[in-house]
Amino acid sequence: MALVSGASALLVGILVIGYAPFSPFSPFEGLWSTEVDVYEEVGKLRTPYGGSYAIHAYDWAEWSGQVQQAGGQLREVNTWEEFTASLEGLDVTFLMLDDEDEVVWCSPAFADQTTYLEYVQLFTRPSLPVLLFVVLSFFPSLVVLTFFFAQILSGRSRRRTNYRSAFIISLCGLAVSTAIALAAPLIPGSIPVLDVSIVLAAIAWVLLLRYYCGTGWLESLPPAFIAVIIYVAIVAVASGFSTLLLAE
Repeated sequence: MALVSGASALLVGILVIGYAPFSPFSPFEGLWSTEVDVYEEVGKLRTPYGGSYAIHAYDWAEWSGQVQQAGGQLREVNTWEEFTASLEGLDVTFLMLDDEDEVVWCSPAFADQTTYLEYVQLFTRPSLPVLLFVVLSFFPSLVVLTFFFAQILSGRSRRRTNYRSAFIISLCGLAVSTAIALAAPLIPGSIPVLDVSIVLAAIAWVLLLRYYCGTGWLESLPPAFIAVIIYVAIVAVASGFSTLLLAE
């Protein structure tokens, strides 16, 4: 178990160092910080007629204001895959693009809906928001869950509270969850990263509780489920604080 906890801590350390914008030796520099030319990405798309989309430069703020004044709707998508999927079946041969605001959108003629994508989110790594969120969620979760698992272990063994084992259980589950959250830029946008990270953390806690408590699967599930609820609550609070701090 010491090896598992050490490996988990090492993994989180590597990902944090690689994710930090000030890191001079990021092992993931080519994957996480390389900016993609949106013009090149648009050039890969094909219109319903088999040709390439033309790109018209326009001011997004002005365009969106005109659409709203005319009673039209603005539909935002969060991934490049969603945006390209929205083009299917549309009789459109050009896309609108605002280089300054980094927004690309499609506005078919005689349609009351404009689909747009803030593509800056796709091609740059949001290091400050993610790292701030990780700090505000990881360390409080580690402290609270360590005390929680310590009480579970002491209740099972009927001996003094074992904080060392509780710390290992908390750290391993949180390390798995945090590593996946930090690796989000490497994961396809169609995968719910946060949900997957929480499920894998729960599985890790169940396995570790079985090991340390000597219980079966069913007996290990309730404490792990409660730990997940505690973790989700802390993550929600951390998300709110991160948003408030970044908004200032």
